[in-house]
Amino acid sequence: MPFAKNWVEELILEWLLLKGYIALSNVRLRSGRSGGVKEADIIGLRLVKEMREFEENRKGVVEILEIMHVETGCLTKNFEENLKTIRNKFASERVGTIKEITLDAIELESVLGKFRIGYSRLGVSDIRYKPVYIASYVAKSQIDKLKDELKKDGIEFLTLEEVLREIVKDIDEWKKKQVEKGFRATKNITLPESWWLLNLIDYMKTKDFIK
Repeated sequence: MPFAKNWVEELILEWLLLKGYIALSNVRLRSGRSGGVKEADIIGLRLVKEMREFEENRKGVVEILEIMHVETGCLTKNFEENLKTIRNKFASERVGTIKEITLDAIELESVLGKFRIGYSRLGVSDIRYKPVYIASYVAKSQIDKLKDELKKDGIEFLTLEEVLREIVKDIDEWKKKQVEKGFRATKNITLPESWWLLNLIDYMKTKDFIK
């Protein structure tokens, strides 16, 4: 797995791991028409089971592949240029390639599982794709306008400040679930050592540097 290119991407990668996703950084996509390599900053994958109704009132369990596609960046231009930049990050050809790559990876895992241990996952019945753009910087006057316009395209727009507040809450929720699942006896536990930035945030929170 390629390393994250900067601390913001590393933070988002760790955040998705905290939320239960398999997280990948700098995922190579198809080359563009004018050449050059296209990449997706962060992709999170998670298989979830849902009960679905079929014909003749039959019910059954299906597996949904959840794809969380996150792009990050510093938006220093005017509103129209920033909006265009974000939309290009989630262009239809990029989204299509991401779905193909991730679905192939899940199906390969299923084939290998059957070959190695005689067990195969349920077939993926649907793909749930969620695009998110996280701005490490953007003029305050543009935030609400960008949120409103991108919502029309199904794209969630967040500032880094909003994400950091969410991460603090998610760390507490992760610890709570560890206890509920029986993995730990107390919520006074530490995060996995490899989650460097999340550990820093958690340490600062315990020392009341952040609320």
